[in-house]
Formats: sequence, C-alpha cells, structure tokens
Amino acid sequence: MVQPDGTVTDPIVDDSSGILAFEESALNAVAAWKFEPATRNGKKVEQCDTKTRLTFKFEGERRVRENYLGFHKKMKYRIAKGDLDKAAALIDEQMEKGSSNLYEYSLMWLLKAYIAQRKGDDHVQLNALYRAGGKTGDFIEESLFKKCCP
Repeated sequence: MVQPDGTVTDPIVDDSSGILAFEESALNAVAAWKFEPATRNGKKVEQCDTKTRLTFKFEGERRVRENYLGFHKKMKYRIAKGDLDKAAALIDEQMEKGSSNLYEYSLMWLLKAYIAQRKGDDHVQLNALYRAGGKTGDFIEESLFKKCCP
C-alpha cells in the first residue's frame, strides 16, 4: 500500500522462491522506499496493489553444493526410469526445506520442467522453465539446461 505521502505500509510478498531470508529482505527494502504518490483529481491518494519485482543476484561463480549434487543425480535417475511422481514429490520436499541456494532452486525447477515434459504437460513445463530462469532468465545457463533436461 502506497500512502498519500509516498510511504509504504503493509508490504506483502506475492510470489517467492520460498527462501524466507529473501522474503524478509525484500519486505524490509520495500518498506523503506518512498514513491511518488498516485493522484486523483489533483489530490494525492492512497494506492493499493502496487507491484514490483525484486531479484537477488550474487556476483561470482555459481556453485552447487556437494550434498545437492547427489540429490540431483538421484532425481535425474528417477525421472529417466519413469518414476515421475516420486521424483516430483521429493523435489517439492527438498524445495520446502528452504535450505537450497538460488542456483540449486533453478536446477530443481529444471527437473520439474523435465518431469512435466515427460508427462506432456506443456503449461506446467513452461511455468517451471520460467521459474528456473528466476523469472528473468539470468540464473541458468543454456549448457546446464541441456545437461539437466535432455
């Protein structure tokens, strides 16, 4: 909510990677912003449903932790063997833990896209690819996509 004086009250997270630390940082940042308020008939008014996207991007080499590599290989094996529902459930469980980094989340969304492709669900596949790209396409390299989802 943007108040008539341009301050923000009651910010909410509409969509998230699921990492609480990012949500909290985003909420704190937005709460500190000051906007040019909306006007109606020349008078400053309260404005709701103002949306913005915050993308957290870290410089440096992208890394996948060793413990995630084993999980990823097991999921690729399950998917290749056709155990799609179990793989999807395990990926969801891993994502709900909230202990993965953004690069690992991107790889999990690619796995979800691969599962959707195998099931013939184009809508879910496109959504998963969109999420894998951090909704901007900046977080995953084409070579990794090819390795993950042949």
